[in-house]
Amino acid sequence: MTFKNAELYVGMKELARKALTILDRSGFEYVEDLNIEVDINNIPPISFLRNDKISGQISSKIEAIEQTREFTYTCNLINKISLSQADSKTKKLDDIQPLGLDMDAPPAEVENALSKQEFKWTDLPYFLNAYCNLKKDLEFDETIFKGLYKRFEEKLYGKNHIMALCPLKKFYLETDELVLDDGIKIRRISQGELSIINKWMSGNTLKKRDDIQFTLEYRYDENEFRKPQDADEWTYSAHQNATASCEKRFIEIVALLRLFKDGDFHNPLENFQVPFWANAGQGIHYNLCDRRIPEDRNYILKREEAEGFTEFYRKSLRFTDGRRMFIALERFNLAYEKKRFVDNIIDYVIALEALFGKKENKNRLGMRIGLKSGFLVGDSKEKITEIYKFMRGVYKLRSSIVHGGEITIPMKIGEEDYYSDYQLRSDIIKIFRKIITSFFDEERLRDKEEIFTIIEEELKSEEKPIPKNKSGEEIIESVLDKVERKRKRLGQPEHESAGVLK
Repeated sequence: MTFKNAELYVGMKELARKALTILDRSGFEYVEDLNIEVDINNIPPISFLRNDKISGQISSKIEAIEQTREFTYTCNLINKISLSQADSKTKKLDDIQPLGLDMDAPPAEVENALSKQEFKWTDLPYFLNAYCNLKKDLEFDETIFKGLYKRFEEKLYGKNHIMALCPLKKFYLETDELVLDDGIKIRRISQGELSIINKWMSGNTLKKRDDIQFTLEYRYDENEFRKPQDADEWTYSAHQNATASCEKRFIEIVALLRLFKDGDFHNPLENFQVPFWANAGQGIHYNLCDRRIPEDRNYILKREEAEGFTEFYRKSLRFTDGRRMFIALERFNLAYEKKRFVDNIIDYVIALEALFGKKENKNRLGMRIGLKSGFLVGDSKEKITEIYKFMRGVYKLRSSIVHGGEITIPMKIGEEDYYSDYQLRSDIIKIFRKIITSFFDEERLRDKEEIFTIIEEELKSEEKPIPKNKSGEEIIESVLDKVERKRKRLGQPEHESAGVLK
């Protein structure tokens, strides 16, 4: 582990040693509070390491700690306080032992980074509080100190890291963590973290915490979301950008998990953000849908499936930046979470409209969705027609719902009679899963673009000068004929054109 400033590292280390000695002499009592596991590569934010009783003991000894030469040396090193600016408590440099280091000011290349920083006495109690919770005694531990110091140095040198969590209820991994990308992972959440989250919320929103064993974690630097003109001042809009980006990532990953395989899980909090070096949680965003999951149903991502999901996630990165794809995934999540079947249908159709609709032409949306879904997923005339009829049926059901109609059982969707909403919902999810997977297949999507153009031409030709009102089956036949004729002109092998078999 390397650090930006060796002098500062040694200075802080000596200050920590001295502070621990003072606390030890004062009869410091460690109080078990949070069940924090020590992982130097993944130390939780200070917010998750706070112990109010320990904090009180440390704060009561701050004055004695401030009077030490180690404290003065460290303050001078960080703030570059000149002798003329130093207060009456600051000792002359001649009175301070060098701690084995030269007492020069920090190197020139560090000047700008430190110029706007100020070492406040409140930083040290947080540092010591975190150390005592991790070490659980007052002996100095080099490894734990290095892990905490790394967080301290990141803050000092201008990085403002945030850790955002999205707890997952009834979700299980067969491993302790799954790294998806730089800064984002699925990992086991500690009971200490859940306790702190509940502490900063009104009421026990997480309810049965035993059902929450894993969380999505996203770490980022807030500075990345600043505009160039905001370089010297943190703005509310920049904070909004950071929060929105974080929420967007969580929504996408939750949707992708649900699309990757069958299973039920719920995310009671869409976003809970904590600074790496601060005293409070922030940015709690609730999931307003509170889905109840039966005891015998949950979501298990097995060890052998983890690699497949990671690949699925990485493929998605080329497409999820698009506004339409994000709306589709967001609406899929909403449909998954909402209890009422009529709401599910409306959200599913909005998701499909986002993927297949045309902003400039909103006529015959149901037919457009059915045709494009069929040609994207199906590879034969029979399958294309089957999917088309199913999607048209779903769209008609949605239209009936929004115009005040009642759902009658059985529901006639495509060629099937559905006697339960659960059965229909399951089939919609299966088709949606195939559609999204096809969108993430660049080669397949590229092959289908020509067919989508032909579909739009067919639909447009019906509007002028007199609508022809072709049926969907007639349009499917027409599209396949055009594809076949082009295949013959180009001399392609029989039955091969844009992945469609006639």
